[in-house]
Amino acid sequence: MDFKIYVDDERPKPSDFDALVRTNTQLEDLLYVLNKAGVQVDTISFDHDNMYGPDFMMGLRSLPILGVWPENLVFHTANPVAHKLMVAWAIEHAPMTTFVDPRYFYPMPPGIPEFG
Repeated sequence: MDFKIYVDDERPKPSDFDALVRTNTQLEDLLYVLNKAGVQVDTISFDHDNMYGPDFMMGLRSLPILGVWPENLVFHTANPVAHKLMVAWAIEHAPMTTFVDPRYFYPMPPGIPEFG
């Protein structure tokens, strides 16, 4: 079973995602449980300001610490500077088995709602 995680502090979960997480702790807890259950994470889509702290990439940076990488990393932020930083970090650190989508989605791609 593949699993899709949407990481965002404000937007609702798109219908084609399995889980919505709002904080880094929620993301780490979910990844731990999925890993223990043998569930492959297909996609994680990150917003840039979802972690309420000085390091907006904290959730992204937790992936190598946990040793859990999805098959696809997507970034749905409206902040172009944060987008570039997240994509660059992911390309440098993700394993070759993870596809890092470099596209800048704003407005949001189909299926991902705007604020509302």
